[in-house]
Amino acid sequence: MSIKKLYINGCSFTAGDNLDEKDTWPFKLSILSKTELYNQAKNGQSFGSIFENTIFHLSQLDSKDTVVVIGMTWPHRHFFKYKGCNINITPADFDNSRLASKLNKIRRLSTPYYYEDSKEFDSLVGEVQSEREDILPIYEAKRDYIKTLITHNPDYKQEMFNTFLIQTLALESFLIKNKFKYQFIGFHYDSGHLQQLRKNNKFDHSKLLYFDASPSDTMHPTAEDCTLISNKIYETIF
Repeated sequence: MSIKKLYINGCSFTAGDNLDEKDTWPFKLSILSKTELYNQAKNGQSFGSIFENTIFHLSQLDSKDTVVVIGMTWPHRHFFKYKGCNINITPADFDNSRLASKLNKIRRLSTPYYYEDSKEFDSLVGEVQSEREDILPIYEAKRDYIKTLITHNPDYKQEMFNTFLIQTLALESFLIKNKFKYQFIGFHYDSGHLQQLRKNNKFDHSKLLYFDASPSDTMHPTAEDCTLISNKIYETIF
């Protein structure tokens, strides 16, 4: 099998928090593997968004020449849709509305639609960015809905874990059925969602690599960490 394309999705631990693109592990992995990079990772992206987008995107790619790497993220993130874009909400948004920040950074907006031409995606993002006043009521309503769930549903945390497990198993099933060569990447080994995933015997645990970032203010992988991560993934899957 001649691998020509590298498809990657995930959150900021994959996209690279405050890193130049050349310092991120997806970029370094594409250089190592000499593949064309399709990096759909976005800062603050929920696993629901990763799950949906990945299936839609991979439906347009050929499994015979595409390797897939999915960076895990935390289950307690949500998203809503607006004109073809997914707008994600994270726990950090509960203290202070960060809608302007999200819409001002292309890396924070994702879409299930597949664009061969990046200019088309940039055009979509620009359209969404220009309509923040229309989006704000939806954003605030979604945030209030999540607050209400957390406040009144004692099983909220476990149900988010359950959704994460279901989406992970469904995504893996899609990858296997369509014969993609794939790897999942987990960050912070002791995280609750990864602990629960390790207990599930339906998941192929050989397809999950773990990485803990060097101590830093953000707890995200540093440029040096990204070199180690890219090397390990390369050794494992290529």
